[in-house]
Amino acid sequence: MIVSNRHTKGICALIFATIAATALTGCDTSSAGRSFKLHENIVTVPRFYNKENPWINFEDPPTDEPQGIKIVLYMQSPDQKLGIYGDGTIVANIYDVEKTSGGPEKRTHLKQWAFDPDQAAIFHGKRSRLGQPYFLVLAWPELNLVGKEILIAISFQRKDGRLVKARPVHIRVPGPAR
Repeated sequence: MIVSNRHTKGICALIFATIAATALTGCDTSSAGRSFKLHENIVTVPRFYNKENPWINFEDPPTDEPQGIKIVLYMQSPDQKLGIYGDGTIVANIYDVEKTSGGPEKRTHLKQWAFDPDQAAIFHGKRSRLGQPYFLVLAWPELNLVGKEILIAISFQRKDGRLVKARPVHIRVPGPAR
């Protein structure tokens, strides 16, 4: 979008006024200001993804080269079997997986994402019959993973330090092997 010099001064004044008002009045980032309830006692993290096409691409126009994946998470506590929002950090790691002849596979760590409750709020989805989901978007536009076997490990770090792991996603990124 091209903005003329005449409009630039007005936009700058509006941005400055917004920043000044926020600084003077403050922002409520406490849990009381949230429109959703966070639960501490998360014990399982079921995850789902579309096995046919979980891929995302950020090119304009889009290309066939995946630059990320969409994964759905539901967190559960002992007394709440439907999905709930957790009070902790969602951590996702991606690994390049190389098969070795006769030996264990070799995993190379490529990237990590971490989302605290406020950052994870952008992934909240509409309540479904399975509860309240997180629609995670794990983007890697800087990595070239076309044709590679990858492993995505997702976990939830509770406030008490306990780590709750989801079943890993082991998948081949579409395209010719490199």
